[in-house]
Amino acid sequence: MENIEFKTPSGWAVHIRTDLTYGQFIQIQKLIASQMKIDPITNKITSEYEGGMLFEANRKTMEFLVVKVMDPQGIEQTNIMDAIDNMPRADGMALQEKVNEISNKASLPKKKGA
Repeated sequence: MENIEFKTPSGWAVHIRTDLTYGQFIQIQKLIASQMKIDPITNKITSEYEGGMLFEANRKTMEFLVVKVMDPQGIEQTNIMDAIDNMPRADGMALQEKVNEISNKASLPKKKGA
């Protein structure tokens, strides 16, 4: 799977996969669906998502997609998620936006003829 390098506003270099595997996609969907309640007669969703579940799904997506983190001094971080958690807020938010962009692309159905 192809990787890209994403630079945060203060110079962190983050290597990110450009797509989820099918298994990773299913794990994220299961996490989201685990919070849903569906009426067995109408097959309609009868409850809303809990807010915390969205954070869990975002974190799981980041764990799947981020493969390497280098701090602004060029030092590779040994614990990727700890490094992300300890980034300045603006850097973490920029990274989350990039990860969301990639994961949302994976969630959208492809148009015919595309």
